[in-house]
Formats: sequence, C-alpha cells, structure tokens
Amino acid sequence: MKVIPYPTSVTVENMNMKINYFTLGFLNQKINEDYIKYIVKKPKTNCDRYIKTIIQVFHCMILLVYTGNYLSKLDQEGFSDSLIFQFAFIIPVIIIAQYMLYIGINANKGYHKSSYYVTFSYLCSSVTLILNDSFTQNLIFKNSGESNLSCLPGLILLSFIYLHAMANCYFQLTLFNLVLIILFGVLRFTNRTSITLPILEILLLLFAHIAQICLVYAFTLENMQEFFTKKLREECEPEKLLDQGDNVVNNYKVNECIEELYNVLPTAQENLKLPIEKTIGLLNNLTCDSRERIIVEKSIFEEISNNLDVEDKMYIEQSWCNNQTLKIRKTEKCTVKRFFDKNLDKYFEVDVAHILKQVSVNWNFDTFDLNHKTGLKPLSTLGKYCLKLYNLIETFNFLECKVDKFLTKLEKSYKQNPYHNAVHGADILTSSLFFINNSFLSACLSEIDILAVIISHLAHDVGHPGFTNRFLVTFQDRLALQYNDISVLESMHCSILFSLLAEDDKSILTTLDRDQYILFRKMTIDIILATDMGKHFDLLGLFRIKNYSPKTMESFESKMEVLKMLIKTSDIGHAAKSNEIHTNWSMLITEEFFKQGDLEKERKKTVSMYCDRETTIIAKSQIGFLKNIALPLYEALNRSLNSGKIETMCVEQIKNNISTWEYRFKNDASRTLKDNQLGLISKSPSTISLMGIKSRSDAVLSKHK
Repeated sequence: MKVIPYPTSVTVENMNMKINYFTLGFLNQKINEDYIKYIVKKPKTNCDRYIKTIIQVFHCMILLVYTGNYLSKLDQEGFSDSLIFQFAFIIPVIIIAQYMLYIGINANKGYHKSSYYVTFSYLCSSVTLILNDSFTQNLIFKNSGESNLSCLPGLILLSFIYLHAMANCYFQLTLFNLVLIILFGVLRFTNRTSITLPILEILLLLFAHIAQICLVYAFTLENMQEFFTKKLREECEPEKLLDQGDNVVNNYKVNECIEELYNVLPTAQENLKLPIEKTIGLLNNLTCDSRERIIVEKSIFEEISNNLDVEDKMYIEQSWCNNQTLKIRKTEKCTVKRFFDKNLDKYFEVDVAHILKQVSVNWNFDTFDLNHKTGLKPLSTLGKYCLKLYNLIETFNFLECKVDKFLTKLEKSYKQNPYHNAVHGADILTSSLFFINNSFLSACLSEIDILAVIISHLAHDVGHPGFTNRFLVTFQDRLALQYNDISVLESMHCSILFSLLAEDDKSILTTLDRDQYILFRKMTIDIILATDMGKHFDLLGLFRIKNYSPKTMESFESKMEVLKMLIKTSDIGHAAKSNEIHTNWSMLITEEFFKQGDLEKERKKTVSMYCDRETTIIAKSQIGFLKNIALPLYEALNRSLNSGKIETMCVEQIKNNISTWEYRFKNDASRTLKDNQLGLISKSPSTISLMGIKSRSDAVLSKHK
C-alpha cells in the first residue's frame, strides 16, 4: 500500500483540527464527530476481544470477592444491621455495574453511550468497594466488626483493569477519579486518631489514579494522531476522488458545494475571496474530469463502431458492452521472487517439467501440449507448479495435501465445453505471468498479490455452462435469477471458488491471518468480475487515460486496475499467440458459440450474432474481434506497461493474425461452416473447418464434446 510521508507544511490550524488538550477533544464539532465515527468503526482484533473478556471476568471476580468477604462476617455481632443495606443497595449496584461494563465494551454503535456506560460502571464498582469496606460499614452501622480486607487493593486493581476499556474516555475518567479520591479521603479521615495511615492510603490511590489517567491520556492522544494522519492523507490524495470519475452522486455533491461557494463569495472578506475562487476552479476541474471519463468511454465505443458493418456492431454491443449503462448514457511494496527448483523431476515427470519451465518465459506457451502430457490435468499441474515457482506454499505455510485436493477439485469443477474449460483456465494464467515477468510489475507485486493472481486466473471460468451472460438473462436461467442479471457468470465463478476453499480438506487459506484473507478475497473477486465482457469499454476507457509506473503501483487502486486489465487481455490471449494456437482457440470458441445458437434456434429465440453456424463467416467474425476488441486492448496494455516484448510479441502478432484472416476472407468471403460441411469449398482457405484443428486441440475438443 502507498505510504504517504507526514506533510510538514500542513498544520493543525490549517486543517481546522485544533485540539483542546485539557478535555482531549477537537474544537471543531464536525471534526470531533468524524473522530468519534472513526473510533467506532475501527476494526476490532482478536486481541481486543480477548482483553475485553478478561476485563469482564476480573471485574466480576473483584466485586464477588469483596461481597463474599462481607457476607462471611455475618455471624459477627452488628453485621445483621447492615444486611438490608447490603441487599437493597450494594448488590443491585454490583449487578448494574457489571451489566453497564458488558454493554459498554461490547457496543458496536453509539460511541458516546458506550463510553458513559463504561465510566459509570467504573464509578459504581469503586463506590461499592468503598461502601463495603469494614471501616465505612463501622461508620454507618455501629459495631459492625472489623475485616482484614481493605478496599484499597480493590480500588487500585479496578483502576488498571478498566484501563483498556476506558481508552478515549479521558475527561469522564478524570472527573470520576476526583470524586472517588474525595469520597475515599473523607471517609478515611472521619473518626481517625492517627492521620499517618489515611494519608498513605490516599497517596497510594492518588498515584494509581494519576498513572491510570496518564496512560488513558496517552492512548487517546495516539488515536487522535492516527485519525489526524488519516485526514491528512485524504487531503493529500485528491486523486481518490478522480478515481470515482463516473460517480454521479459525487458529482452532484461537488456541484452543490460550488454553488454554495458562489453564494458566499460576494459577502466574503477580501483576504478570503482569492482562496474561494481557487477552490471553485479546482472543483470545476474535478467535475469536468468526471464528465470526460464518461465521454472517453463512450467515445471509445463510438470510435471503434463508427466504421463497422451492422453485424460487427451488433456483436460488440451484445457481448462487449454493459448494455444498460450505455443506454443510460445515451440518454506496502514487496518484490516477489521466482524460485526455480532444480529438482522439478521429483514433483513432475520429465517431459511435463520441460514444458512447465516455459511458464512466464515463452509467450506462445502451448497449453494444449501440457493438457496432453499431463493426461488431461493441465490446470492442477500448472497451479501446483506456479505456487512452487513463487514459493507461495512455503511462504503461507499451505498444506500440500490440501493444495492438491483443492486444485484437483477446481479442475474437475470445470465443465466439458469446447472453449471455456480447464485448459482455457490454465492458459490465461500463463499469459498473465508472462506480462508480469516481462514488465515492471515483477517488482511491484507482493506474495499475496501473486497468490490472488494465480487463484483468480485458474478459477475465472470454473463451472462455465458454455453460454454467455446475455443468453442466461434472456432465457431467465436460474443463475441469472440468482445473481440479479449482474455479472451472472463471473459472480458464479467467485461463489464456486470460495465454496471450494471453505471445504475442510481444501481450505488452504486457513493459514492466512484475517487481514490477509480479506485482502486476498477482495482482490480475487474483483479480478474475476473484471472478466465480464459487459464491462469491457468501462475498463478500457479508464485504462487508456491513466499512466502506470512502479510509483503509481504503490496505490492499491492502481494496482487493481492493472491486474484487472491483465486478466482481460489474458482472457483473450489467444488473439496475440502464434497463428496456429490462435486458430485452434478460435475454432473452439466458434464451436461453443454455434452450440448456443443451435439452442437459441431450438427455443425459437433470436440467434446471437456470430452464433449461427449456417450464416456466420468465421474469418469475418475473427477480423472484427481482433480489430475492434483485441488490438485496442493490447495497445493500451503495451502503452501502460511499456514493455518491448509486449509490443513485438503480442501487438505485432495480432496484426499478423488479422492479415491471415483477411487473406482467407478475401479469397472466399461467402464461405460459412455449413458450406464447408456440405462440401462446397473442400479446399478453400476462407473458412476453417473444425476438422482442420491440429491433433492436440482435437484431443481437447473430443474430451469436451
């Protein structure tokens, strides 16, 4: 995460964050309310919960010990006189004090109320001990006897037991301690022949209370400093608002603020007019930038679709746009290291190890070959290798038996589709790791980042039924109903993944601490959701207008933007692979589209664009896909990562693949798969039959048919 140095040029006065060091509160009421909300919302650790439990237990024990000590003397003469007082006042106060402490330190809301509960409980408990003291009882009820247990040790213990519970209750604590000292002193000096012992007792209690108040003061001041630093960060990072460029609510609030400033400008003092005018100018720039972001995204789509024919434009609108959105708008840095294991043979067979060594090094990694050599287990094999490659199993103390079971089950959870299968899940991981290894990203990602990348890529299409989101929504499929038509498939993939990780024998993440798990889950879900094709132009629009560097990657938001773009480019990575690999994958996705089209015809629905095997010209559809989707995406990635290998090996290869398809289309533009199957063009290169796929991709197809 980005670490921002303390800005010495910004003072407390300039931030309207002056502190009353006597009461430990901010003079600005609004800031004080924000501070209270900050304290309430601070996440509670397991240590905090443990301490609170200990406080309640010891608090109860002290009160019971002193009450028991009193009741043990009931057989002595005179004690019965105070029994009614004990049951009518002391015991109810004990119960109330314990209850107040419980609700005070366990309150999730209402910080003011919780602080009052805790301090009132402290006052009640301390008063109870003083009134249960034998000397006090003797003053109120004559001849009540003597007890060997003084209230002083209990009062000192209470002051330190409550120390953690009363953090941020400094002012109330000081007042109540003053009351207790006065009450204790008055009772101690009454009817005393010697003043030496009372003075020593009062001094001891006074020192204990002073120590308690000082510790609470320091703890509260530390919390205020932490809050103050957080506010400074917000002031010093206005780009966070810019990252929410298309947030209409934020724009509305900014516009309201501008209007208010315009209203006060005529009546403002002369020395304030210039700062107000500058502020208005800055706010106007923010709103303009927000509008530009929306316009940029819209203009990208219009720029691409202007010169398209009707079919290509319809295909892009159906598959690569968030249709609802478009309609509305029309109306801590750690370098991860790769560990090359010289003894790969003990984990993998020799020929498999030879293939795996090309991961992140060879852009044209042949996942079909890996699938064949591993006996149709490409995903689990590649997943295990990558976890070892980056030393993640040792770093996070994963149990290898759980890792193996998780990866095996994940692979089996992929359905037997022509394209969206376990081979594809493995393939996109090899592409993203190549991008990472051949750019500045290799020095910007931590171990938890790499773990999220590996798992999210392997699981990004798990359970895929072989149909598009649009198809599922149109047919009111149970998945569309379950996920409210929003990123239906992507939400399902996330759900399946974390359901598997929740199973006892596959729960590899149990060794992560709470913060690591929350971070991993957020990153993984966000990365998988980015593969929703309906968000394509949203993400591309954002990516095009930002510049990324090792410095900007210190920001979590920037890092996530790059990782989302990585999985998007890798998801269609075959577009930039060698023509042989690209052609194989193209035919597999085409066959999957055709199966969807067949079902749409069967149910008498409109067939989605390029899903009709009788009318789709494969070469034409691939040219449109490469030109309008793949090439702009890879050019944006290349500009951002500034990697020479991405330029020469990916961007140029896409252009070569476009030329190849154009050659085929130009030679015979009218050929469809149906024409080929009927024998009309048995040797024409314009349309490639599924029978023309190489043997290793034949194996994939036959497995998934």
